[in-house]
Amino acid sequence: MSRTLNTLLMNRALDHSKAGFMHLLDFETGNAESITEALVQAAAIPKALVKLGVNVNYPEGAALSVAKVQSMQGSLMNNHQKSSFVLNFKAELEQFSIELWNYFEATCTAVEGGQS
Repeated sequence: MSRTLNTLLMNRALDHSKAGFMHLLDFETGNAESITEALVQAAAIPKALVKLGVNVNYPEGAALSVAKVQSMQGSLMNNHQKSSFVLNFKAELEQFSIELWNYFEATCTAVEGGQS
């Protein structure tokens, strides 16, 4: 793979992670619906990583998987669906935000490790 494409894919994964972190910080300050935006960012990461040959999984024992996140993301097309998501998962949102945070951090670590 060309160095340019490699850099582009790494930047894409890191940009989605950075945006995801920002949405999770908004969630922590009380904006419950921002967690859905973090989920959208998480779902966008795996394709770039596959092309880079980097594998990042949710931590062992996590309730989420890349496939589950991508499936959930497909149902978040409008504000009503995002509000419904927050209401349906209200009891689990705190744990969900922790797992997303760990996933974004693991993505950054894996991509940065591939840069050396």
